[in-house]
Amino acid sequence: MNIMGMPLWAWIVFYALVLLMLALDLKMFGRKGQHEVGVKEALQMTGVWIGVSMLFAVGIYFFYPVQPHEKAMEFLAGYLIEKSLSMDNLFVFLMLFSFFGVERKYQHEVLFWGILGALVLRSIFIFAGAAMVERFDWVLGLFGLFLLYTGFKMFSHNDEQQVNLADNILIRVFKRFFPVTRQMRGEKFFVREYGVTLATPLFVALLVIETTDVAFAVDSIPAVFSVSHDPFIVLTSNIFTILGLRALYFALAAIAQYFKYLKYGLGIILMFVGVKMLLGMNDYINALASYVGIELNMPRIEIPIMVSLSVIIGLLMASMLLSYLNTDKLAEVSARTNEGSDKSDEALAKTKENADKVADVSARANAGSEKRADDSERKNELRFEVADGSAKRNAMRFEVAERSARGNEVRLGLADTSARKNENSFVFADMSASEK
Repeated sequence: MNIMGMPLWAWIVFYALVLLMLALDLKMFGRKGQHEVGVKEALQMTGVWIGVSMLFAVGIYFFYPVQPHEKAMEFLAGYLIEKSLSMDNLFVFLMLFSFFGVERKYQHEVLFWGILGALVLRSIFIFAGAAMVERFDWVLGLFGLFLLYTGFKMFSHNDEQQVNLADNILIRVFKRFFPVTRQMRGEKFFVREYGVTLATPLFVALLVIETTDVAFAVDSIPAVFSVSHDPFIVLTSNIFTILGLRALYFALAAIAQYFKYLKYGLGIILMFVGVKMLLGMNDYINALASYVGIELNMPRIEIPIMVSLSVIIGLLMASMLLSYLNTDKLAEVSARTNEGSDKSDEALAKTKENADKVADVSARANAGSEKRADDSERKNELRFEVADGSAKRNAMRFEVAERSARGNEVRLGLADTSARKNENSFVFADMSASEK
């Protein structure tokens, strides 16, 4: 029994392998918020997932039943497109976790279940898209136009755009039919309180991330259909990208600086694969031109998969190289700025040191001046004390002189009295002599 050109057992083996790798990934990263994923661990796991994907490409190269070499190149092209597009999506996940306040140690739990849901949803989308393309091949033209639009939109994408989910319709509808706790409950998605089952904000974050991934799939799946129409190649390239998405998210802090210009490279890649799709729609384009009265006769142009793969790799490497060089220039400018700042700080320190020395000299001069003023003040005080003592001595001299003058006056008074007594004695004597 074949499904989409591949035997049923191949699909069963592939999905069993995916589930096994998910179980190993969960065991390696830890369970239920028991540890916080570090950057070093995330980089190692990212390398492991890329290595597993390359081994799968080697398996396609040697064992794929139809055109194995070309299918391996298609897988690599699809994987690179999905991987580069997922980088842009991770920044959105980062803002979503920030909005809901999800701690880093619980983020890998949300991403695990988000990836599991994405595997199911993307499988459904790819099977439906493959069936639609097989029945209505003109749909590829619509995919091409949509990719052109998305590529142009990449150039106007704002990296600083903030995620505001306060008025998100999905969240409002969910909260209307299902009560949600105001605060986190650790790693739990649901809790039972007072006999009522409540969802936690952690589950709401999972729900938003799941629906956001669906929106991302609208861009990425048509892009992979541009390099391969084989449902197995399209699906496996998507799945292997998603499997490494969780490790790549936690490694984002260490490698984000090398993807500053990634969106411009992605924009050109999407426009390239969009044009590639439209070039294969020559019959429909000629028919449409004839319908409006234009004789176009556009030939069918097939771009080999090796050319497509080379263009995709070249554009991704160019965008990363520009990001790296720009990071080095910024680091150099920052180093020069820091060096200038250090010199300014050194000059400022020297100026401060000189000012301290001047202040010290000034303080010493002021101290000497104050000492001289103090000595002068003491001398003046001594002069005042001497002058005061001299004045007191003069006052005492005046007082002694005054007392001496008073004594003389008393002596003069006594002498005058004595003279009068003598005079009276002479008078009495004279009167006595006269009587005799």
